[in-house]
Amino acid sequence: FEIEPEVKKAFIVPLSLQLLLENCIKHNFATEQKPLKIKVYSENQYLIVENNLQPRKSIHQSSGIGLNNILARYNLITNKKVFIEKTENHFSVKIPILLTSKIKIMQTTNENLAYDRAYKRMKEIKSFYMHLITYLVMNTFFICLNLYHNPNHLWFWWPLVGWGFGVVMNGLSVFSPFGNSWEKRKVREIMEKEEKEI
Repeated sequence: FEIEPEVKKAFIVPLSLQLLLENCIKHNFATEQKPLKIKVYSENQYLIVENNLQPRKSIHQSSGIGLNNILARYNLITNKKVFIEKTENHFSVKIPILLTSKIKIMQTTNENLAYDRAYKRMKEIKSFYMHLITYLVMNTFFICLNLYHNPNHLWFWWPLVGWGFGVVMNGLSVFSPFGNSWEKRKVREIMEKEEKEI
């Protein structure tokens, strides 16, 4: 991780650097032999976050919400463009450095936070129902296959119970009966602390 000293005094849209760094880590893998190298520097009134490209193999396609969020925030306060560049070996995002500290402090609105939470929740619920439907379809197939070919040896119980346990655990994580109030309290506590620092 490299960062130039003069960059530390630059003004940018709140949370944009955090989102860019999270994107680097989220979408790339790192090992001792192939470390993820992130460089943060300034050039021509732009803050550049660059990393070597080592994409994670994932079955889920990226939604691009983080980068779209940054683009939308910059569009609100400046005419300067945000540049996203991807080559075979590198990925970089150039965000404009704001020239004054007297810019309107952008507060993340409750509406945006509520949307992000609702979107994440919808994805979790959708994933659970896809898991449940796959479980039901495949185990119905296993039961029919087992009863048709070898009704004396009922092996279908193994995937039914084992996979069923996985579905139940997935359901408990999505629809937790114990609630997640402690998580909400902690998030609220952290947000209040950050507001006091601003």
